[in-house]
Amino acid sequence: MLTAARDLVREQGVISLQEVAFKLGVPSQVARAMLQKWVAKGLIEPLPTAACAGCTLCDSAPRELYRWCESADLAICPDFRTG
Repeated sequence: MLTAARDLVREQGVISLQEVAFKLGVPSQVARAMLQKWVAKGLIEPLPTAACAGCTLCDSAPRELYRWCESADLAICPDFRTG
């Protein structure tokens, strides 16, 4: 299931924690723990928390987003906290 979480991020490019949890059928805390494993390996990175734009179609709570990282040579994310 850990690789399924990685594959979802890779396929989508950017995906919310809620969507990963839904697609894998696990609680958000479990999905977050799986994603954090890939963050630690440098394959994905969390994006700054994003709030809904106010369309009223979804929950307006801030969304936790993750992005797939890939460079020309290696799949490694830059350290977004230093940029």
